[in-house]
Amino acid sequence: MPDRLEAPTVTLFGTFAWRLPPHGAPLRVAGDRPVALLAYLLLHRDAPTPRACLAALLWPDSPDGQARTNLRNLLFTLRRTVPDADRYLDADATTLRWRADEPLDLDVAVFDAPRDAYRAR
Repeated sequence: MPDRLEAPTVTLFGTFAWRLPPHGAPLRVAGDRPVALLAYLLLHRDAPTPRACLAALLWPDSPDGQARTNLRNLLFTLRRTVPDADRYLDADATTLRWRADEPLDLDVAVFDAPRDAYRAR
């Protein structure tokens, strides 16, 4: 498993930002849907999400087939945009998942940590 020092820093509160260590420039992600997909996958790292569900969430007014095509195109774009994308994304024919075993500094997780520790008592 990679060292924590190699973990990207992701900000979801406020303006989306993805930075690679050490203090790298933010990743440029054009559009709301790529950010929405990344945010959804980051916030739901505990289980794979069906592609049909993601397609319906991101393109609710599109026919199912078109929404799935749009999701495939978006995933292709993310793989070209995010450095080492396949290190982080686990994709098969029916589901997508953020690899929870990869280190990540996520602002939402830091914010939730005290609550999660309290619940674990």
